[in-house]
Amino acid sequence: MASWTWLALLGCGGDTIDSAASADDTATAPTRACDATHPKVGQVAELATHHHDTAGTATILDDCTVQVTGFTYDGTGLDVRFYGALGEDWASGFAMTDDLRRDGGYADETLTFSVPTEQTLDDLDSLSLWCIDASVSFGDGVFAAP
Repeated sequence: MASWTWLALLGCGGDTIDSAASADDTATAPTRACDATHPKVGQVAELATHHHDTAGTATILDDCTVQVTGFTYDGTGLDVRFYGALGEDWASGFAMTDDLRRDGGYADETLTFSVPTEQTLDDLDSLSLWCIDASVSFGDGVFAAP
C-alpha cells in the first residue's frame, strides 16, 4: 500500500502548510438577512475528538452563522474544513470554511463562519472538521438544544 494511503487511513496524513487567504468573493455573493428566527438558533454541538486533537463547542448564532469556541486542532492534514450536513452524512455535506490547515495549529480559539448562501439551517444538524481528500472526520458533533 502506498504511503499516502496509510497516511489517509491514519487520519488524513501529517502534512501541513500555511493556509492562504482565498480570493475575496464577497462583492459577488448574494446578500441575505441573518435574523435569529430559525428554531435551530441557539443549538449547540460538542465536537467529539477523533483525530488531530480536535475539540470545541459549536453554536448556531443566527439563521446563517455558526461559531466554534474553544477550538483546538493541530493544524495538519490535506484539505481540512468545517463541513455541515444532515444526519452526519459528510459525503453529502457542504463546506462552511476555507482550508483550516496552518503551522502551529489552533489552541482554544474562536472561529465564526457562515452557512453558504445556497444552504439554510434546514440543511444542517451536524458539524465536522472534515478532511476532504481522505473522507475522514477529525471531530464532529450533532446540534441540540443546550
